[in-house]
Amino acid sequence: MSESMSSAQLLDLRQFSLQPGTTLIEASAGTGKTFTIQYCVLDLIFKGLELKEILVLTFTESATQELRARIQQFLSQVYQDLQQAHPLKEPLHSVLARARSQQSTADLIHKLAQAIQQIDEAPIQTIHAFCQRSLQEHAFLSQSDFERELVTDLGPIRERLVGDFVRRANHVFQL
Repeated sequence: MSESMSSAQLLDLRQFSLQPGTTLIEASAGTGKTFTIQYCVLDLIFKGLELKEILVLTFTESATQELRARIQQFLSQVYQDLQQAHPLKEPLHSVLARARSQQSTADLIHKLAQAIQQIDEAPIQTIHAFCQRSLQEHAFLSQSDFERELVTDLGPIRERLVGDFVRRANHVFQL
């Protein structure tokens, strides 16, 4: 394990600046992962990425739905705050101050409006859904079927395998 991977770093939302690449947020339940992800998404949008270019992965479908709703609500609130020039609390004040040092408030509002319109296209998915989509989109490269399907109930497959085994075993014993 590399040095950068072995030591966790505390993310200060007032001072952070995401770099190109992968950002992993790992924390226990109830520690503010969704809150942090909202700010990471906002930072990337202000840096010029479209929401549909920002991949957010989580474990469960319910977490995916909650994350999508919270990101949409957060972006809408920031959009309203910017349009109406509301006083901003930390860490949003610091994030917007950094963004405003690079571009105008009108540009930031425009980027937020675009992001809010793209929320349904945002790749906020479970890890399984992302992998399945990747295999389907790259079927030639992955040498997999075009119609590959994620199976959640293994019962029918198990029954078929047991039936095949029993038939083969009976055939061998009858010889």
